[in-house]
Amino acid sequence: MKAAIHEYEVRPRKDKRGFDFISDALPLGLKLLFLLVLVLSEISFASAQPTPQQIRQAKALAIYAPRPKYPKDAQGRLPTGSGIVLMEVDKKTGLVKSTRMEKSTGNKLLDDAALQAFSQWRFKPGSVSRIRCPITFWRNGSGIRHRMAGAVISD
Repeated sequence: MKAAIHEYEVRPRKDKRGFDFISDALPLGLKLLFLLVLVLSEISFASAQPTPQQIRQAKALAIYAPRPKYPKDAQGRLPTGSGIVLMEVDKKTGLVKSTRMEKSTGNKLLDDAALQAFSQWRFKPGSVSRIRCPITFWRNGSGIRHRMAGAVISD
């Protein structure tokens, strides 16, 4: 007597409309997760907006603030981007001890140019220990905008 050979095909379960529950729902789930992360990051960014008093105080404290150089990429183009630079300041001297990108511009050339310029900034001695300053690189006129108006001071 021959043994019967049975072949089984395993297929994902589909609903009445022909949708595969797992693989069809995954892209939608990822999109919803991305949207949730985006909304939460905007909420946290909006809550970090400076007060009018912080804006006035920041403008009065910077005594030397050179503009960054606008670098060209390897193809000779001027990349664009916006970010936030965090400066740690020596409270006694007003010299910037360290700089880092709290929010990258999305381009290493722009980040490096911003960090190099902000590391040269000087503040009124005894005034601040940390400053967050927004910066935007764009292709128009001078091409660079750093807004002390948007700076946030924290001690």
